[in-house]
Amino acid sequence: MASFSEIIVPVTDLARARDFYRVLTEVDPFVDSEHYVGFMVGEMQIGLAKGNPGPGGPAIYWKTDDIEASQRALVAAGGALGTGPNEVGGGLQVATVTDPDGNTVGLSQPPQG
Repeated sequence: MASFSEIIVPVTDLARARDFYRVLTEVDPFVDSEHYVGFMVGEMQIGLAKGNPGPGGPAIYWKTDDIEASQRALVAAGGALGTGPNEVGGGLQVATVTDPDGNTVGLSQPPQG
């Protein structure tokens, strides 16, 4: 098993989470049912399923060209401001938001120039 193909994010409200993750992934779901919502991002599947969400689980970091604009868009989509943006070395900026269920979503912006 050299690679993985799917990440499942636990949520309490699939419709609310679908709207948030549609903004995050910038794609429409390819599956949108009462039990599961799935997004294809490149070759990776991001799945939303009813579960026990909240802080303390793994954080998925998403690359962005404009970390501040991405944070604002995700907060407008129902998320909450987390940390940053902060430079963590070599010009790399990182920030976090939480999705509507409290799961941490990370953002990273590569060095400019």
